[in-house]
Amino acid sequence: MNSFQTISRRQFLRATALTGAAAVLARRLPAQAASGPMTAGQVIDLMKAKMGVKWNEDSYRDTVKGGDVATPVTGVACCFMSTLDVLQRAHQAGANLVVTHEPTWWSDPDTLTDQVIDDPVYGVKRDFIEKNRMVVWRQHDHWHLVRPDPFSTLQIKLLGWEKYAASADSRSYKFPPTPVKELAATIAAKLESRSVRIIGDPEQRVTIVGRGSHTLDGNMRGLTGEAEAIIVSEAREIDSIEYVRDLNASGKKRALILVSHQTGEETGMTVYTEWLQGILPGMKVVNIKTNDRMWIA
Repeated sequence: MNSFQTISRRQFLRATALTGAAAVLARRLPAQAASGPMTAGQVIDLMKAKMGVKWNEDSYRDTVKGGDVATPVTGVACCFMSTLDVLQRAHQAGANLVVTHEPTWWSDPDTLTDQVIDDPVYGVKRDFIEKNRMVVWRQHDHWHLVRPDPFSTLQIKLLGWEKYAASADSRSYKFPPTPVKELAATIAAKLESRSVRIIGDPEQRVTIVGRGSHTLDGNMRGLTGEAEAIIVSEAREIDSIEYVRDLNASGKKRALILVSHQTGEETGMTVYTEWLQGILPGMKVVNIKTNDRMWIA
């Protein structure tokens, strides 16, 4: 998760969508052409052109993961992760172009290794994509480059934490003394997660809360500064979590609030959906929730 800037979602969408009706008319592509609907390739090219960041053609993440880009688009579904049930719900919603933030094929490189293509689940998922003439395109690296940060703007608004931001470009929030368990409960309720966990003392009252990282070094930096607690998604339990336990045992009381990867980043694709609706007037664009997959017994 990246830095939060105090800008409303409405302002964010206005800033990143096309500016004015004249611009929309001037830049309309084949979606309005008499020759027929846009192809998946044309929609992808439009998204790349409108994102406002320099495109890295060497990105191994932000590529097509399934289907034929020459396929006419009936609708677009945006999601955090293109799980099989998300693909099924996208199909039911009438969308055959799926824009996913995270992998389709179960690894960060998202590549078709021998291990993947020999697995029967791969065959089921591939056949569903092909049978229903779907196209899956991943949008990860470049959406993380957009400013203001789409992964925190809506999330912080949903949590009601805008007033606690230390500064417009800060990665930390200043609260009245608040128990860590109360902050965790707010996250679980507002972001609809069943699996929020606390490492450290749930009763500890904290005032400075920071944003952590996926990585050990990022979380070490977050916890050795002024932050008394950090919020982290997708951290390895073998490193970051054990570091926090040792940090507390050493006498420095700090807490880590661990949320699922989906809980930490799904709001970013909700913002993506609304941004895409602004540049594809007249086309069906829907958001398909991935939802928290984990439970606490």
